[in-house]
Amino acid sequence: MIEFNKYGMGREIQPHPYQYFFDMFATKTIDEAFKVYERQVENLGFYGAGYGIAPILYIKSGLSVRSVFKVSEERDSKFLQHYQEANFEQDDFTVNRLRKGENKVMDWWKVERQGQLSQAEKHVITVARDDYGVQNGITIPLMNNAYGIAAASVWCKEKNGRYTKLLKENYQSLIICTQAFHKHVMTTSRMHHYFLSSVLNRLTEKEKYVIRHLVSGAPMKNIQHITSAYAEKLVKTLKIKFGDIRTQELIYHTGVLMLLDEF
Repeated sequence: MIEFNKYGMGREIQPHPYQYFFDMFATKTIDEAFKVYERQVENLGFYGAGYGIAPILYIKSGLSVRSVFKVSEERDSKFLQHYQEANFEQDDFTVNRLRKGENKVMDWWKVERQGQLSQAEKHVITVARDDYGVQNGITIPLMNNAYGIAAASVWCKEKNGRYTKLLKENYQSLIICTQAFHKHVMTTSRMHHYFLSSVLNRLTEKEKYVIRHLVSGAPMKNIQHITSAYAEKLVKTLKIKFGDIRTQELIYHTGVLMLLDEF
């Protein structure tokens, strides 16, 4: 921003060091919040970012549904489309490690150079680098608990020494800004419910109705509009759909995910 004095002379005004946090916690939607985060990532010298949450029910179920991401689409929509169409998620080493409980930041090319990747895993990041210009990237684990798994990835077009220098200068700021974004998403129900769409879309209205009744604690024989026998059949179907879990697990995970807010 440029400020002009009465003589028409301008000077650049540096943003308040906490401006990012002011802007972030003022947002009301996931799109607004991600735009603020994306802008901050670019201000720190990086090229783009992606963020995703995998709800625990999605992980347990093994359903053939796509993960839901927010990503710098103006620049990287083609890569995301390629990623999804080629089903790269199953061979993405960052996803595999997150599901195994990895909690350390993962530098993609550093891991590759250390010879820790399979050929299929190497192919995913080779496509990102050779076909879409992503020269470097890191994945930041943010959550692994009863709700699910969350992480952000930030990519860069700088190479070698320039990338190393950029990362050294802005690493801590990048981590703090990413964690603040994630915290805001997780404490704003309408934001993190955005990532539940792949789970919610698999439930019928009758299945939602039965889950509501289960959570209420009322006996199944008291259910209305459908027979108790049919309701029990739907419960059995739901338990199988979400990874052959027990009834109490279904009730618990529904509560943790706050799915009822969306029904």
